[in-house]
Amino acid sequence: MILLLLLKGIAVGIAIAAPVGPVAVLCIRRTLLQGPPAGFASGFGAVAADVIFGAMATFGVAALADTLLEHEIALRVIGGAFLTGLGINTYLKDPPQPGQPLAGRLIQSLASAFLLTITNPITIFAFTAIFAGFGIVGHDMSLPASWSLIVGVAIGATLWWSGLTLAAGFLRERVAVHELRWLNKLSGGLILVFAAGSFASLGFFR
Repeated sequence: MILLLLLKGIAVGIAIAAPVGPVAVLCIRRTLLQGPPAGFASGFGAVAADVIFGAMATFGVAALADTLLEHEIALRVIGGAFLTGLGINTYLKDPPQPGQPLAGRLIQSLASAFLLTITNPITIFAFTAIFAGFGIVGHDMSLPASWSLIVGVAIGATLWWSGLTLAAGFLRERVAVHELRWLNKLSGGLILVFAAGSFASLGFFR
C-alpha cells in the first residue's frame, strides 16, 4: 500500500511539474548561462512549493486552501507583477560574467522559482483533481501512507526538474556562453508572455 502510494506520488509529481511555464524557462536559461547548479536551485524552489500544495491536498488542510483561494486574485496580481519585472530584467540583463559569486545567485534562483510557483494557487486544484479523480487520497489514509504520497510527489517533481536541468546542461557543454546572448531576449520575452497570460486570466484584457 505504502509503496504503491509512493509510486503514485511520483507520477503525480511529474505530472504537476511537467507543463511548460515560466519556471521551466528560468530553469533552462539559468542552466545554459550560469551552469547546472542554478538550474537545480530553480527546480528545487518549484519542488518546495509543489510539496506544500501536495501536502495541503493530501491532509485536506481546508482552512489554508480556502484562504489561498480567497486571495487568488491578489496572488495572481503579485505573481503577474513579479513575472513582469522578472521578464523585463531578464530581457535587459547581460550574460553573467566569470567570477561572479555563485552562492547569492543560487539563493535568488531558488527563491524566485518558489515565489512563482507558490503564487499560483490553482496548483492546489490540480493536486485535488488528480487525487480525487484517481481515488488516490481517502479519508481512512494512515499518516505513514499520507507521507509516502507526499514524498513521492517530491521525488517525482525532483526527477522532472533534474532531468530538465541535465538536458540543458548537456546542451550548455556544446555551446559557448558568449554565443547565448540571444537567450536573455528570448527568455525575457517568453516570461513577459506568461505575465500577460496571468493578467489576462483575471479578465483585465476583456
